[in-house]
This record gives sequence, structure tokens and C-alpha cells, in this order.
Amino acid sequence: MIRPRIGFLTVGGSPIVAAQGFMAREYWGEDIRDRAVSRLEACGLEIVKIPKIVFNIGEMTEAAQVLRSEDVDLVVIYFTGIGEEVLIPHLAAELPQYPLLLWSNLTATEEFPRIGIMGVIHAASNLRAMGRKFSYLLGNPDDHETMRKILVLTRAAAVAKRIRRDVVGTLSAVSPGQLDTAYDEVQMRRVVADVDGLDVVELVNFYEKVGDEEAEHVVNNVLQRVGSCEAERADLLASAKTYLALKQMVGKYNLKAIAANSRPGLVMRGILIHLAASLLSEEGIPAHIHEHDVPAAITELVLRYFTDLPAYTGEFNYVEDLVGNRSKLGHTGFSAFSLAGSSRDIRLTKYSMHKTLTGREGGVEVQFYVKPGRVTFAKLGGRAVDGRLSMFIAGGEVVEPSEEMKKSGSGCFACIRPDVPVQDFLDAIISGGVEHHILLVHADVRAELEAFCDILDIQKNTV
Repeated sequence: MIRPRIGFLTVGGSPIVAAQGFMAREYWGEDIRDRAVSRLEACGLEIVKIPKIVFNIGEMTEAAQVLRSEDVDLVVIYFTGIGEEVLIPHLAAELPQYPLLLWSNLTATEEFPRIGIMGVIHAASNLRAMGRKFSYLLGNPDDHETMRKILVLTRAAAVAKRIRRDVVGTLSAVSPGQLDTAYDEVQMRRVVADVDGLDVVELVNFYEKVGDEEAEHVVNNVLQRVGSCEAERADLLASAKTYLALKQMVGKYNLKAIAANSRPGLVMRGILIHLAASLLSEEGIPAHIHEHDVPAAITELVLRYFTDLPAYTGEFNYVEDLVGNRSKLGHTGFSAFSLAGSSRDIRLTKYSMHKTLTGREGGVEVQFYVKPGRVTFAKLGGRAVDGRLSMFIAGGEVVEPSEEMKKSGSGCFACIRPDVPVQDFLDAIISGGVEHHILLVHADVRAELEAFCDILDIQKNTV
């Protein structure tokens, strides 16, 4: 999990006092500032502290240089007074790509007696006039909710910075007959550094160079981690070679996620990608291989950075019980093994759809149902509406499936119970134009996702 890094500077004094320069450097809250920093450090945050309270443009320029060189995730401006109004606009101009948090104590206490609310108001007014995005917080460092909000924003800023430097790889073309897994190349580069088209021929070359002994080792390891296997040994070996070949491409191009279309181009070349994708996802490389869903791969990467957990990707199959609010998300099986409740529940089977699409029998599909637990649902849209991308965000839980649901189809599936009635859940998906793949992760990171969207100017579709 990413450890966020905060750049922390303090503004104090007043415009009149600050104009007197160094002659005015009486007490302006250094000890209060240090107590606030210690609270943040106790929450596990790394703090780059500007050692003195900033009074003038020269000092703010120096502070900006330090924060830039330290490559912080979020700049926190802690007000112990009003300060010169020109300081914050100058900082915003010096650090145009860094998220800003304006912070002041809300009430005076014995431990935190100074309040800088007027400084926040001045700064917010000026930043808004500049067209500069910012966040603000009024709350004391000894308040649990204040610390929680800072942690949420800081984690979101850290993930936003990380993912904007990441490269996602793609193999093959958009899935035949589908439109909603398409994406806008330019818009995706507002979220990640690059969406790099990979050469299938290069993957085949890597595949052909994988040794049989190496592939056998992967297969034997996999078979120890599943409950049963009905797939052919030859297809297991082909899947293992695909996994090892993809790992080489991931390393060569420093990829953080992969999207592909397994039908029919890769299969026709003997590349069997379902089990390979499952193994990659387990190791922290989201691999969305069935329908070339780049935004889904990016969504899982975001969720991975927030949770260190793999995400499940499914599509809405049916509503099982309106009263119990139970529905099924399902998909062909390529999910990480740790999403299953037990290794005994994992089956490796022949992938029947290969013959339907390509005339070639075989392949390996991963089958299990997703373990119960509290979850967050999410999906980044791939196409902008009115110039903005959007993200679907919701809460709920995965519950134990009924025996009827267990018999209803192959692949990996989840029995879900959204926090809202399923009709409202579906209304938000349909009215919001959400693409048909929905992801879930076993954690509640809705607040972090909303802050992430605010930082990257992504429209939130919350329910």
C-alpha cells in the first residue's frame, strides 16, 4: 500500500504584521504547528515540514522549491493566522500540479489556541478567482474525524499521483460486436501516463521461448492451490507459458496493468490467457483479458493502490431476490484466487467458449464464487461526456450464494447485496451510462474514490 507524503507549511501573522518583515517574527504558532504535525505522523503519514512559518513571497518560493524537490503527494497549508494574501496564489502558481489543502483549527482549545479560519477564507476566495482547484478543512488536530478526512484526501492524492505516472498495456483489438468497452485514448491519458499498444507477435515470441520445465513448475504450483482440475495438461502448460510470457512483457515495458481481448486473436495463436490473467492479478498486475476493457484495468489498479487487494470484475447477470436485495454479478473466469473463500472452492475447467468462437477446443477457465464481505463497487468510464470522465461508486456486500445461483453458470461470480435497493443500484448504472463491467473490492474505499475523482476532475456517479 502506498505511504502518502504530505508537504506541510504554515502561514501565520497578518498582512500588516507580515509587512514589517523579520521585525515581526514573534510567536505565531510554531508549537501548535509541531503538535499538528506529530498527530499526522502518528497516523502513519510521511511529513515534509517547512521549518519556519512563511511570512513573505521569498520564503514561499523557497518552500515551493523544497516541496517540489521532495515530490510530495499533497500540500497542506496550515493557517495559524491570516498571513499575506498573495502567499497562497503564489504557491498555487509555483506548484500547479500539486493538490492543495487549506486547513485551520475550528475552535480554540488549550492545546491548539490559534485559529486561522480567516486565512482559509481569504485563500479560498483568491484560489477560486484563479480557477485553481483546492480542498479545505476546518477542524482541530486532536479531532478523530479531522484526521480521518486528512488521511482520506492524502491517500487519494498519493494514488492520483502514482497512477498518472503508470503505463497500461493493451493486446489485440476491441471485442467484436461491442462498443461500451471502447475508450478515448486522450481521455485515458488524463488518468494514466500512457496506454501502450503491445505487439502480439512479440508476446508469441516470448511464449515460444518459455521452457517446458519452467511451465511445469508453474502448473504444479497452481494445482496445489485449487480444489479440482478438469482442464487438459497441455492447456495448463500453455496457460503457464502465457503467464510467463506476459510477465516478461510487463517487466520490459514497466506495465502496471494489462487489457486484452482473448477472442479470437490470441486463442488462434495458442495463447491461453484466462488462468494467466488470474495469476497476474494475484501478483498485483490487474489483467483484464476478456473484452479489452482498459478502463476496468485502470479501475482495478486504483483499487489495488488503495487496498493492496485484487478486485473482482463481473457483469450484471440477474436479480435473484428483490426482497432480500440479492443479485448476481458473473463473468468468465480470470479472477485472482484470493477472491475465493477457500482454495477448495476453486475449479479449473475447460473453456467451452473457445470452440464456439474459434473452432478450437480447450483452454483453462477459473471457476469459483467470490467470498462474502463488505465491498466497494467501482468503474471508471472510458468515454467522456461533456468533456469529463465519470466513475461509478457504490457500497454493499458480497453474500453467500444460494444453491440455485451456484448452479446457474460457469466462471467466477459474486452474489451481491448493494446498500441501496437493487432497482436504485441499476438506475444509477443505466442513467449514468456506466459500461457493463462492474468491479468490487473487499474494503470500504468510497471516500477515497470520491476524493480521487475530485483531484482528477472526474465526475462522480455515487449511489
